Amino acid sequence: MNIFFPNGTGIFPDDNDKTLRALIIQNRFRVYEDSFCRMNCSPQSSYLNLIENLWDVLEERLWDVSFLPSSVQCLGGKLLKFWTTISSEALQNPIETISRGMLALCRAKGGPTKY
Repeated sequence: MNIFFPNGTGIFPDDNDKTLRALIIQNRFRVYEDSFCRMNCSPQSSYLNLIENLWDVLEERLWDVSFLPSSVQCLGGKLLKFWTTISSEALQNPIETISRGMLALCRAKGGPTKY
């Protein structure tokens, strides 16, 4: 974590997901607690979750083409192709949204926001 956040500047948006409550994950958080702070977020804060936004992009692309996969491998290959062609522009909007959402969440001190 110190490679990514050398000055303890990292922020982890913790949405209280049950996978984050696992003891092994909690222990990793303790090991790196000086590298980043945990921001408590409300559950289902999809605007704070970049991967959810990217899954939406992939799903949209999958529906845009007339494609009916013949196997799981075929579907995986098509998703991998789409994944590797996601443009930086497609990433920019979710990143900006996440930044605005985190700022709003900080101002609300973890309470409800407009997002």
